[in-house]
Amino acid sequence: MLFTIIFFIPINNLIIENKKQNYRQQKKAHEEELLGDTLKPFYEDKGTLDERRIQNLRENFAKGYATNGGKFYYGSANYDKPICHKFKHSFVTDDQMYIILSCQNPDNSILSYALATQKGNSSFVNPWNGGRLDHYEDYLVSEYPYINLLDDNDYTIIYKDPVDGTRYGKYYDQLYVLPMLDKNENELKSHISDRIIEFQKQHTHQFPNDKVIKLAYYLLGSNQCQSVDDVSLFGDDNLIMKCNQKSFTVNYEKLYQSVPVPSLMIPLEVLGDNHDQQDCLICACSKTGQVQLEEASDFDASALKERIAEQCQNDNQWPYNKCVGIYYESLLKTDFGNYLRASIVHVKEGTKVAQCIVEVSEKKFTEIQTGLKTNGNLRKAN
Repeated sequence: MLFTIIFFIPINNLIIENKKQNYRQQKKAHEEELLGDTLKPFYEDKGTLDERRIQNLRENFAKGYATNGGKFYYGSANYDKPICHKFKHSFVTDDQMYIILSCQNPDNSILSYALATQKGNSSFVNPWNGGRLDHYEDYLVSEYPYINLLDDNDYTIIYKDPVDGTRYGKYYDQLYVLPMLDKNENELKSHISDRIIEFQKQHTHQFPNDKVIKLAYYLLGSNQCQSVDDVSLFGDDNLIMKCNQKSFTVNYEKLYQSVPVPSLMIPLEVLGDNHDQQDCLICACSKTGQVQLEEASDFDASALKERIAEQCQNDNQWPYNKCVGIYYESLLKTDFGNYLRASIVHVKEGTKVAQCIVEVSEKKFTEIQTGLKTNGNLRKAN
């Protein structure tokens, strides 16, 4: 009996060990099947020491995103669940500064994630030192929204995906997916009024390379407009475009500045006089995403602070209605609509300001115009 028990123990251990080994082999086979081309080095032969570092980093990145979140710390929201719904493939950009992962969503749309192979201070990211993704600089790569505004010398292509032809480029040192245009400009041109063409001719110096026309192409190509009917300058930084029954504005100066996010074409809400919602400027600005308060220490809000100081003391929650003032800055009257530029100022701690443009009804325009000073110095507070 004793012999039987002694003999059974090593056999049982062997079975357990075989199960563990089979599990490890199955897991490895699954990873190899899932990660596919990621496990094949991007370099020829043995590669340099730095190329091997990047390849190891690439494998860590793909495993952490496509298989499970094991490369994240315990307690992380991403721990133990894949970020990619369906992993397609990964690659290293031509300059070896980024690793890109391509992931497919349930609706078949594609998302790209990037991992910098060097940190912001140019120090190498070492996958053998800790190796968890928490230490890496990774982020979602967004599409550049105005691809038809760019000329070939505006950006640098750092990789073209041989699988689907997707291009990745750097524009003002930001990494973007650069989609191919899917609509012919000649086809779009028939939906642009002669007034747009004439405006472009008159403002060639201000908008080189047909930028105004290309903005119109963008609105048509992205299906935000069926036709682009008119255009006007508003101040020294904004452009207003009229599409069918909808107006859009863009800060055109930011189209050419080195900013993390390009200035967006914003569909404007109408500030009217029919009901409370239409008569709420902050509602309209919030709905269009223009209430982005930024520090503005040089903005003179002393009169506002004095007027609301007592009420503001007890105002602790957003939208800080008692700590906010609205300044009507300037009005624009055109043949196709009336427009108001306003500053939304928050003074709870320091001074924060957001610029907002809305379309206004004729009655509202007259009402605001009555007390508005537009010499650039005096503001009409609402």
